[in-house]
Amino acid sequence: MSVIQLKEHQVDQKTAFRKWVGFPARSSVPPQGARGTIVSATGSGKTITAAACALECFPGGRFLVTVPTLDLLAQTAQAWRLVGHRAPMVAVCSLENDPVLGELGVRTTTNPIQLALWAGKGPVVVFATYASLVDREDPEDLTGQRKVRGPLEAALAGGERLYGQQMAGFDLAIVDEAHGTAGDLGRPWAAIHDNQRIPADFRLYLTATPRILAAARPQKGADGQEAELASMADDPDGTFGAWLPGAELGLSEAIEREILAGFEIDVLEIRDPSPVLGESEA
Repeated sequence: MSVIQLKEHQVDQKTAFRKWVGFPARSSVPPQGARGTIVSATGSGKTITAAACALECFPGGRFLVTVPTLDLLAQTAQAWRLVGHRAPMVAVCSLENDPVLGELGVRTTTNPIQLALWAGKGPVVVFATYASLVDREDPEDLTGQRKVRGPLEAALAGGERLYGQQMAGFDLAIVDEAHGTAGDLGRPWAAIHDNQRIPADFRLYLTATPRILAAARPQKGADGQEAELASMADDPDGTFGAWLPGAELGLSEAIEREILAGFEIDVLEIRDPSPVLGESEA
């Protein structure tokens, strides 16, 4: 169980998660995986909530946690350990000999073979930045024209390049700052939505600012073709699934409930463009 005492709103969100996955987690999921979104204000503890949900509902599970930055990756790994996760942890990133990750027992690699060896089967928490989803130059192609899948996807795919090694899929994939993956499904980061490329029984998207997209006219993707857009609308059949009932927490409500501190925005207006008499230009 969690070694962190969850706050009231986090308990409510965990209850909503339990109802969504079933408890214990249901084994029958659609081919594209079950998908849901928690919309909760910045600073309300979504990372802790998600880690607690995973620990309770998927004991001994395989987890993937994707984040946009290296700093957030290290912070997230800390949160998961604090919540009580004791499973092996691997980070798909370039942070070699990082003291924080080292102290947490998190091994790091960008090599798909090593990743498949370390996280091939059994309980594990794999942390990855969205950059790990970007295709890489093929080291065996001297012309530099061909590319190979990023390390996370390559480890999941296996094949000859990995000398028979292959990483199994996940019980639960958690996509933090999920609004960054909305939009053009042709972008590299959009691979996280594809259950053929990144297989997971359940996907939980976390965001404070959902991007609701409704293009007025067809948008062009990177290849010039009409782009398919992923919107974060509350849609059980959409890319991000439905917003979990009872889990939504807006900024104003969070302040009213004293979960977050109130704030004000002050704007300083300078009307005179010339420097003050006696002061330097600098």
